[in-house]
Amino acid sequence: MLEHSSMLLYNLIVLKSHDGRVFYREWFCDNPKAVVILVHGLGGYSGRFFELGPTLAKNGFKPYAIELKGFGESSAIKGHIETFKIYTSELKSLVEFAKETNPGKKVFMFGESMGGLITLDFSIHHQNMIDGIILISPALKDKLPINIGNRIRIFLSSIFSPLRYFGAQFNASMFTRDPIMAKRIDNDPLEVRNVTAKFFSSILKILIYVNMNAKKIKLPILVLLAGRDTMISAEAAEAYFKKIPSEDKELKWYKDMFHALYVDQDREVVFKDMIGWMEKHL
Repeated sequence: MLEHSSMLLYNLIVLKSHDGRVFYREWFCDNPKAVVILVHGLGGYSGRFFELGPTLAKNGFKPYAIELKGFGESSAIKGHIETFKIYTSELKSLVEFAKETNPGKKVFMFGESMGGLITLDFSIHHQNMIDGIILISPALKDKLPINIGNRIRIFLSSIFSPLRYFGAQFNASMFTRDPIMAKRIDNDPLEVRNVTAKFFSSILKILIYVNMNAKKIKLPILVLLAGRDTMISAEAAEAYFKKIPSEDKELKWYKDMFHALYVDQDREVVFKDMIGWMEKHL
């Protein structure tokens, strides 16, 4: 039976690494079955996992949620990154730390939306470090209401004015049907809704790379897609899934749900599916 809780204690800890400081949030889990590295999406931060993290811990999976640079409480320019290689490097440091702290335990990586894109990039470079990946609505092609004129301005600014900010063009009601959850997220001062032109161009680079290297992914993979996603193309994510040569892959659709499955109504079903999949891969 799935144990659900949002009341477990957590810590926001600074992890020292060769890159400087890596922020991550962890939830207490006594004698875990396995480790789960959580990677948030654009605009979010590790605190967005305030239900998923404790639920994983309650069911015996030790969660570590990275705070990507430029978001949440990380010590960096808000909404900015020079290159997504920094995220891959920081995740490598966190995975190494999690393995040292939980010797002999399997390590799964979970990424949602942009975090799914980052998780795919990590798995392409460091498949030997993790034992499986779970993706929710991976951002392999966006559907954000950014017109062609603004996309051209973003591109030009990335060259001539890389620190110029642009709105990310979304709010919480676009990715969750839960009004209480949407209000909480929209009112959270640690959420980010403006990012730099350089950030947008960095996403484009990693998007091209990940799309070109789908055939390198051999890990067990679970992909969860929302049937009413208005932020990314779920169809593009499904097409990508079909290109992955892994012999152990599974795709699930939630036809009535919105983009951010883990904070949408009926999210308990998603939690159950995630935990059931990991249980089968212990």
